[in-house]
Parts: sequence; C-alpha cells; structure tokens
Amino acid sequence: EDDGEDDGEDDGEGHYGGRTSEDDEEEYAHFGYERDDTYCPTSIQEMVSGEQCLAKLLEVEDFLTELLLGKPSLMQLLREPEVIRELIVFALGLPHDHSDEEPEAMDEEDREEYLQRIERRGEVAFQTLSSDFVMEVIITNEALLGFLFSYLSSPRGPKESSHFTRVAISLLERFSHDLLLYLRNQEGLVAHLIDNLHDQMLVDFLYKLVDVGVTHQWLFEEGLPKLLYDGLGRARAHSPPMRKVFIQVITDVIHFCSRWASNSLLASDFVDSEEFAEALVAYTTGAGPDAEDRFKEGLGVFVIMLKLVSVDVPQDEEEPPFIQMLCDEVPFCMEILRGALTPRPAAPGGEGSSGAVPETTAAPHPAAAGGS
Repeated sequence: EDDGEDDGEDDGEGHYGGRTSEDDEEEYAHFGYERDDTYCPTSIQEMVSGEQCLAKLLEVEDFLTELLLGKPSLMQLLREPEVIRELIVFALGLPHDHSDEEPEAMDEEDREEYLQRIERRGEVAFQTLSSDFVMEVIITNEALLGFLFSYLSSPRGPKESSHFTRVAISLLERFSHDLLLYLRNQEGLVAHLIDNLHDQMLVDFLYKLVDVGVTHQWLFEEGLPKLLYDGLGRARAHSPPMRKVFIQVITDVIHFCSRWASNSLLASDFVDSEEFAEALVAYTTGAGPDAEDRFKEGLGVFVIMLKLVSVDVPQDEEEPPFIQMLCDEVPFCMEILRGALTPRPAAPGGEGSSGAVPETTAAPHPAAAGGS
C-alpha cells in the first residue's frame, strides 16, 4: 500500500530518495566532483592533501550507496595507496595535517553536530576499509600494513580500537599466510598488544591470533608466555585491577591453545617452561593482602594447564615441571582447605594474609568459555 511517503526507490526517471539528477550534480559540483562518475579532482595528491577533499567525500550522503553500486571510477580512486592511508587515518582517529579542528567558539548544539559528523566520517571510512577490493590492496602494500598496525603503539579509544581489530581480523581470516609473513618481521608488535590489555578490543585481537593456530610459532618466537607473566608481576606490584586482567588473559590464551596443543610450540612453552611454572606457583602461594584472590586465580590457571597436558604430553614422556611443583604445594593447599593457613614470609614490602579461600575458581573469558 502506498502511504504517500518516499520510500527512497528509483522511480525510473532519474529520481532516487526524493532527489533529482540535478540535485546530485549540484552536490557533486559543490564538493569539486563531476557527475560523470569522476570523483577525483585534478589529481590524487590534490584530493588527499588539498582542502580536505576526501573528508568531504566521506560526508556525502550517498557515498556508501555509490560504493555498494561499485562505480568503477570511485573504486579506482579508493584503490590508491594515498587514499587508503587517509581512510585509515579517519577510521582510527589518527592525527593528520589537514584536520578540521574544532572551532574555539562553538555552542553546545553546534559542537554536538560537529562531533556527530566526525564520528560518522570515521564509521564510513571504516566501512570503506572493510571492502574486499580495499583489503586486497592493503595486504599487498607493506607501507599500508605498517601504517595500520602502527595503531598498536598508541591506541586512541574503544571505537577506534574496534575499527582496528575488525579490519585486522578480516585481514587475518582472508589472508592469513600473507599477513603472517608481514607480522614475522614486525619487532615488538606482540609486546604492544600486551601493553594494552586494558583495551578489550585489542585483547580480542590477541585471542584471535592465538585461536587461528598458524601464528603459534611466531607468538612463541615473540615470547608471549614470558611477556604475560612478566606483565602479571608488574601488575601485581602496581595495579591490582590489571593483575586480574593479566591472569584472565593468561587463562584464556592457554584455553585457546588447547585446540592446537598436540602440534603447537606455544602450547608446549606454557606446559614445559620451568620459568613460567615457578612464576605461577609463586603468584598462587605467595603471601600478601591479596593472597586469597591470587590462590583462587592461580588454581584456575593450573586447571586449564592440566587440560592442555591431557592432549599435549604422550604417556611415555616425563611430567611437565609445573605438575611436580604443584604437587610440592599439596601440604600448603591442605592447610588452606583445613582453614589453618600459616602465612608464608611476605615478599619485600608485602603483608601476611590468612583466612579461608573462596570456593570458585577463575572463569575463562566468555569467548574462551564457549570453546574454540
């Protein structure tokens, strides 16, 4: 039934969404483009660095429609590395030379409209980056990959991290071999991820890296287990909230490794490393005001590690070092279960602690709880 409202469909006479072809020509002319599907001004360089042409293009109401229609000249324009670099800038909120800075004198209504415009521009840029033909250019251009992953050295915020993670995961799923070849040559990338575990979207990207399996040798070479327990030690000393984040990430990463345990250097490193086992036992049994929480959390990690061992270690091989270390702590655990814990000597600057331990153990991250 026709309700008299415009439904946005083409009526066959050049009208679309209540607009005429003359309206389109006027708008394209306003932004410096011609209606003959030639979106680029005089040159690509002029579009990128002159008068914010790309920024204005992303704000055109019908931009995504034109993109979905696959206009040849628009697609050709968006394949240019300079243009893709600018798309990354807008999608990830990175600083750029010709940024339209927020005017100093702006009332609340205008400022809200300004911020909405910037947010929409970033969302449109992100959706454009997610296009198949744009990703095909990114994965073959090391400079663009470097610019994209430079985000990890200075994350901007939740929305921008969400955009980065979704683009990076799409690249990993579609071009895992090519992306891994690039990542292998990027020193410090995993360390940047560990430095930003407070950002849940970047944690999700780390989980994806572990879950795909083909990255395990690279993550092993980058020393992921050591980065995690070193970070746990720092967090324990300086930031109790981050301590909980680190122990949760360690639990989840080990869980994701279980899918590949029988053929994974990363899984073997968690199981066979005496250094990791010693650090985890010390964390679990050490004295201090947070001793009860740490005991619970540490046992949760050991439970996950035991599941790893059940598929990773042949019966004729020697037990992993953490099992013997854990067995050595059985008397200590029995004291706790009997409610007669005698605090161990505290580390320098620490305090003793005693008391019953909560019955629950650390639960895996929701993504890990459902299995790989």
